[in-house]
Amino acid sequence: MHVHQDQFNVRTDGKGTYEITSDAQAKIDKSGVRNGTVTVFVQHTSCSLIVMENADPTARKDLEEFFERLVPEDSDYFVHTTEGTDDSTSHIRMVLTRSSETVPIIHGRMQLGTWQGIFLFEHRRASHRRKISVTIDRRCFSFGDRRSPLQKIINRIHQPQRFFVRQDRLLHLIHDVGETDFVFRIGKGVTAARAGMPKRRSRTIRLPLRMGSTEDAVHRGF
Repeated sequence: MHVHQDQFNVRTDGKGTYEITSDAQAKIDKSGVRNGTVTVFVQHTSCSLIVMENADPTARKDLEEFFERLVPEDSDYFVHTTEGTDDSTSHIRMVLTRSSETVPIIHGRMQLGTWQGIFLFEHRRASHRRKISVTIDRRCFSFGDRRSPLQKIINRIHQPQRFFVRQDRLLHLIHDVGETDFVFRIGKGVTAARAGMPKRRSRTIRLPLRMGSTEDAVHRGF
């Protein structure tokens, strides 16, 4: 995984929502990342970031009016008003929303919905210059190991260092197995070839299963 870091500024002209979708996409285009995620973060405590409808502006007007009524500036219990009546309310509105948004990237494009956009939500009446940080994670997707759990264990038991022997009986220790739910029948050929001991009759090693009952794995003639 490779991380690309960038930033840009947004000039606001008072309270309202300012779309920054194209600005974030421009940083993705510049990075050359095709698949991964992008995290957009605003470095302030009096504005926030939201994902909102970007088609009909009246939807955002309703959101702004809702917050005016939810956190009104004329409340008489606010004491943090050094910078005006919108001082404390801007911080509260920021806390009630978000300071970052993370969006997946596929084929170089943010996977936003048809009507979704990323917006800076300004909570102060005065103009401000807001700093936006953009972190782009390039992820290398892998389909992983396609071997079945049984195949993985069979490969492990072919390694002689994974066995130890006692004179009265042969014990097979399979390390790094975790919660594999199998019962193994170890062939006498493997016992002789890999453990370096005289051939013994085949025996079944039963491991406790965490789910369901124990079963015998298919016997393989090694």
